[in-house]
Amino acid sequence: MSKCYKYKDYEYEIFVEDYVFIKDIKNNVYLKNEITNLPTSISSSLIEYIPKIHGLSFVLFIFLFVFLLISNLILLNYADVRIQTIPISDYLAYLFLVGYLLFNIFTHEMGHIKALNYMGRKHQKVGFKLNYYVFPAVYVEMNEVYLLAKTEKIVVHLAGLVTNYLIINLFQLVNSLIFSSKTIDSAFIFFSYALLWNLLPILNSDGYKVLITLFNLDELDNKKKNHMIVKAIQGISILLAVWTIISWFL
Repeated sequence: MSKCYKYKDYEYEIFVEDYVFIKDIKNNVYLKNEITNLPTSISSSLIEYIPKIHGLSFVLFIFLFVFLLISNLILLNYADVRIQTIPISDYLAYLFLVGYLLFNIFTHEMGHIKALNYMGRKHQKVGFKLNYYVFPAVYVEMNEVYLLAKTEKIVVHLAGLVTNYLIINLFQLVNSLIFSSKTIDSAFIFFSYALLWNLLPILNSDGYKVLITLFNLDELDNKKKNHMIVKAIQGISILLAVWTIISWFL
């Protein structure tokens, strides 16, 4: 990873790593520019920024993520995949499934928020949206992630998945050893596949954000100016959304 630099006065906060990211403090606007466009008065005042997550700590975090992902796949293999449809009359099972889903959505977003807070930054808001008008998603607006080093950005984007895998893997391990509940198996299987979906680099997922971070890319409002990688992902996402809508009526 390249070195990072920062600058701050009463009007602007500037972060430099490959590109220049600017926070207009007064208007709460975030901008991106080329390093060569920095005024000399600012470039000469830049000080080195030391990421909180870099080197060995970053490698350990990625190792933890991979370990949790593999553990999840192993637990999926041992879960009862021959589960019958839960009867409509089993209200407690459905109540548990809804609670399991809502709890994991909450902890997922808190994982992002707390990771961002650890880096010394704050989120703007938490909201709900439909990706491509089809796929429901809860999101955290984290504009200040642009003022972090690449390693820190990746940790923030993966923090939700790491939090979920820690919780559901432990819960499923206890279930496998003690309870052997098919309802818990059902919830675990459903949410595990949802996490795998979120890991794929499409539909503005966490995997997508990690991918464009690795390539120093951003998704622009003017779609025509996006990088070919971003355009390709957007194209795949649109096709997936169209296929999903068509499948509803077939």
